[in-house]
Amino acid sequence: MFGEVISGLGRAKQFLEMPEYKKQFLDKLNFGPFPGTLNLKVDEKELNEFLLEKEKRIIEDFEKNGKKFGSVVCYKIKIGNIPAAIIFPKKSKHAKNVIEIISYVNITKLLKLKIGDKVRLL
Repeated sequence: MFGEVISGLGRAKQFLEMPEYKKQFLDKLNFGPFPGTLNLKVDEKELNEFLLEKEKRIIEDFEKNGKKFGSVVCYKIKIGNIPAAIIFPKKSKHAKNVIEIISYVNITKLLKLKIGDKVRLL
């Protein structure tokens, strides 16, 4: 499946750095996330078919200082040989044809990606 690199909302960092999320990502995905996401615009039908072959993993919601933080549905993938995951935060503000990718590295910098570039997901 392919996706087109788009700009993100700039909010993922604060959540990906939270110890409660980081520990669960490490436990369920076998990596701690780099504090940022790669955002891709994809074809919804292709995405749904692609995800049928992947195992769903759930990052549980939690409460901290009286504030609730939502669950996250994850699917392990690869971009080239880079372990990564598509994440769907319960409280996402993205359209259904936009996905967020996390990894243990900054994929955008490592692969020198720019807005409009095409990325293949495995």
